[in-house]
Amino acid sequence: MVKYLLLLLIFILNSSKLFSFHIDSIVDHASKTSNNKNIAQKTIPNAESFFELSQTPFSEEFVATNPYYLMQVSQDTLNFLHSTKGQSNDCVVPRHFKKVLSREKIESTLKFIIATIKQDMHKNKFRILDPNFLNKNFHFIHWKADTSEAQNNGIRLDRGGEIRLTSYAIFSVRGNTHKTTAFPCALYQAFDPKIALKFTKQQVLAGILEKPENKKSVRAMAWLSRDDFEDALMQGTIMVRLPDNKEHVFVANLSNNIDYDRKESDPRHQKRFWFFKESKNSNWTIDQFKKRLKNRQNVIFAGDLYNIGIGKIIAIKHQNPITHKKEIRLGVLADTGGAFIKNLYQLDLFAGIFNNRSELSIYLKNIPVKADAFILWH
Repeated sequence: MVKYLLLLLIFILNSSKLFSFHIDSIVDHASKTSNNKNIAQKTIPNAESFFELSQTPFSEEFVATNPYYLMQVSQDTLNFLHSTKGQSNDCVVPRHFKKVLSREKIESTLKFIIATIKQDMHKNKFRILDPNFLNKNFHFIHWKADTSEAQNNGIRLDRGGEIRLTSYAIFSVRGNTHKTTAFPCALYQAFDPKIALKFTKQQVLAGILEKPENKKSVRAMAWLSRDDFEDALMQGTIMVRLPDNKEHVFVANLSNNIDYDRKESDPRHQKRFWFFKESKNSNWTIDQFKKRLKNRQNVIFAGDLYNIGIGKIIAIKHQNPITHKKEIRLGVLADTGGAFIKNLYQLDLFAGIFNNRSELSIYLKNIPVKADAFILWH
C-alpha cells in the first residue's frame, strides 16, 4: 500500500499520504528529490526488464472509470507538467522510457484524453469508456511485477505478471485542541527543520516534544486518537474537526528521514515520523476542497515515480471481486511515497474521503488485490 509520503492534494496547481505525496504537493517534492545526489539509489538498474511493448490488450471489459474525474486529474497533471518545464525530468521520464515516452508524448496523451472527454460531454456515451476505442487510439506497455522484490518484502505474487493493488484514503476525524485520554497524539508543526531529524515516532509519542527544551521548536496543531494519528502518518493528509466544529486540513510536511520499513507490517512499529502543516487556501472552502478530493476517487494512482514517472496514464485490468465481471480502471500516476522506493510490484489507488476505517473496508470489497497493469500513450 502507498500511504507513503503522501502525494496534499493539488492545490498549488490551481491556487500532501505520509506514505505518499499528492500531485498538489509533489511540485515541491519533485524539485527537491530531483536534485538529490542520491537519486540513483531510487532507480532500479534493470527496470526496463519489467516493461514490454504490448499488443492491444482489451476486449469487452467494463471500464469502471468516471470520465469527468479522469478529465480533471488529467488537467491537473498537465498543469503540473507545464509548471515544471525546464526542471529535471527524473520524476517524469525515467531513463528506460526516454526512447519511447518523452515528456511531449506524456503531455500529448493527457491532452488527448481531456479533449476526447470534453467532446463527448454533450453525448450519452464516452468513447474513453470503450475498450475498442482504447485499443485503436493508444499504444501499450505491459508492466510485469517485480516478484523477486515483492518476495523480499514478504509479498507473494504469481509469476504471471500481475501487480499488487492497494488503496489509500483521506480520513475525516474528530480531534481536540489539547491532550486528553481520548486524544493523546499530536499533529506537530515544526518551526525549526532541524528538529524533524532528531527523534523517532516512538520518542515523540513518549512525549519528547512536550519537554521545555523542545516546546519553542514545535506546535501541536491538533490532538488525535492513536488510530487516527497512525492514519494521518500513513496517508499524509487528514481532515480534523475540532471542538468548535470547524474542520481543518493537515498535510505531511517534514519527516525524520527514517525510511519506511516495508518488512514491518504493524504501522505502530514504524519509526518514521512526520511533522504536518495546515493547508489553507483563501480561494477554497473546506467543502470545495473535499469535493475536489472526492473528484479524484479511483482516478489517481500512487506508485514508484522514479521508475515509472509522473503523469503516466495507467490502465489496470482485473476481475471485480463482487460481480466477477472483467473490468478496466483508468487513472494517472500522480502520487508516491516512501513505500514506493524501488517498488515495481505495486500500485495504490486513491479511494477517496472516509469517516472511518469501516467505510473504507466496504469500499475495498470492490477493489481486487492483484491486476494486470498497462501504461498507455496516444
